[in-house]
Amino acid sequence: MIKLVSEVFREGRELYEKGQFAEAVKCLERAASQQNARAQFYLGLCYEKGQGVPKKDLRKAAYWYRHAAEWNLPEAKEAMSRCYREGIGVNRDVSEAIRWEERAKDPHYRPYSWEAKEADLDSSQLERDAVGACMAGRYPEAVEGFRLLMEKDFSRYSTSIAQYHLGICYEKGEGVQQDYDEAMNMYRLAAENGKVDAETAAGSLCYELGDHDGAAQWFRSAAQKDNMEAQFRLGRCLCLGEGVSRDVGEGLKWLNAAASGGNEDAILYLASLYEEGELVPRDYSRAAECLRAVEHTPAGAFRLARFYLEGLGVPKDENKALDLFRGAYMYRYPGAEEAYYQLLEKMGGDKQKEQDDGLDVFRKEIPDLIKKANEGAADAAYELSIYYLSGKSEDCTQEEARKWAEVSIRNGHPLGKFILGELEWMDGRHEEGITWLKDAYEDLKDTEDPELKVSLGELCDDLALILVGTAPEEARSYARKGAECDYSHAKGTYGRFLFNGIGSGRRDPDLAMIYLREALREEVPEGAIYCAYAIMDKGPIPDDDALVVNELCTFALDGQGDQEKRGTACLALGIYYMIREKKYQTAFEWFGRGAGLGNQQSERYYEKLDLIP
Repeated sequence: MIKLVSEVFREGRELYEKGQFAEAVKCLERAASQQNARAQFYLGLCYEKGQGVPKKDLRKAAYWYRHAAEWNLPEAKEAMSRCYREGIGVNRDVSEAIRWEERAKDPHYRPYSWEAKEADLDSSQLERDAVGACMAGRYPEAVEGFRLLMEKDFSRYSTSIAQYHLGICYEKGEGVQQDYDEAMNMYRLAAENGKVDAETAAGSLCYELGDHDGAAQWFRSAAQKDNMEAQFRLGRCLCLGEGVSRDVGEGLKWLNAAASGGNEDAILYLASLYEEGELVPRDYSRAAECLRAVEHTPAGAFRLARFYLEGLGVPKDENKALDLFRGAYMYRYPGAEEAYYQLLEKMGGDKQKEQDDGLDVFRKEIPDLIKKANEGAADAAYELSIYYLSGKSEDCTQEEARKWAEVSIRNGHPLGKFILGELEWMDGRHEEGITWLKDAYEDLKDTEDPELKVSLGELCDDLALILVGTAPEEARSYARKGAECDYSHAKGTYGRFLFNGIGSGRRDPDLAMIYLREALREEVPEGAIYCAYAIMDKGPIPDDDALVVNELCTFALDGQGDQEKRGTACLALGIYYMIREKKYQTAFEWFGRGAGLGNQQSERYYEKLDLIP
């Protein structure tokens, strides 16, 4: 079962406090690897005291304390001061101890002085410090370090690292003014110096800017050097015919190469191909096999849960499906909460009791979260902002949500800007909201973290829907990115844009169907209605389109499904039978069902159907 990083940390902390150190370390290592500062601090304690680890290791203790301190955790900064004062895992250095002590008193991180240390820096130390500054969000300091690394020209390798990271800074506008041309220049220089990741980054930037031909060339070059991300991106371009002639066979070759190396995007995309049966023969067993390989991710868990629920390619198993739905729900994957509680109630569980129990547990933690957030902990501030935005209790107000979202931004949480942008938009400050949402996108667009990818997909879908009326090309780009993040609603949005030619002026019903079918299976309203439109547009109905109609029927008649989505499915079926099949009585019945579910378009068709010959 998937758990939030903060939940894994809390489990580890509870085990630590109970003295179950070996089990605690397992949880703490998982959370620490996902950049949870509190877990990193506790892991430092374990290594310093020799608790739950093979042996006491002061160097590892200092290593984890430093990582936590870089994320502005006060107790970690105090630990670093103690390490330097007492020589714990580092050389004793009173001046460094004082510097960390001052940092512990100041919630804002003090910039690192490259000039003061330049004489003592070797290439590896400079690389670590510059990259560390970048990871901690101290971008001007990081840019200075990367430029110094280039200037020193220790080696071709170290120079390529500096060029690559400077390219990222220029692309995102972090520490420098955003400049795509300079970003591309840095990526080219890094690639010439042997940095394969720079080729993939150059391809991604070309793709973002609409140069699919250039993107495919960069991806192919990096893919041939065994870069898994490039293999995935090239495979996808080949399957969709973006920047290259469509060649599904070659696309599968590159996708399988990336998947065999563990690239989760490639595995999920292969699962989609085998489930949809558009570009390759439908094979639920192979799709399920792919999803089992990534069931630890939110998207993988949610999609595999549906396979177990329906018995697609795996034995039907409601208990397994429930466990997977809960895992995806804990990661706030779209649709997972609704699916989890529907199945829970179907299996005789008490939805209200479980929700109340979870809320009671969280409320008890609020004082501790407030204390941590005020001390600089980003996770704590973000969790508070989500709670106050949820409206689950009388004390949940937008004012409190805004307050803690702003604190989470100051503390460095990657999703704080997303929450603040949503709040600004909800309050009618649309320009400010869009600015915050776009800033959040720039921070998140290259993330590989599974939880953050879900949020990135949701963010892209929000921006696409907000901008479609004023900037359709930009909206289309955001919708595509959201679909690439495997976000269900973004697939529906992007499919709709492709079907109608929004943002390009050129309709692509065939490509639209790939996204819309997947959105349909994930119960997104856009997927249902636009699948019906696309079926009508294509002419004769092949067997798989008939299957879509059957699925729409099943979904529309499902008494447990969301009423709005079921109403939309009824509308889609009514349109299908009215226009494509000319079966007006059947269409009339579906429109009636849709009207009964509150679908206004269904109601209008229902009232006027007698006027149709």
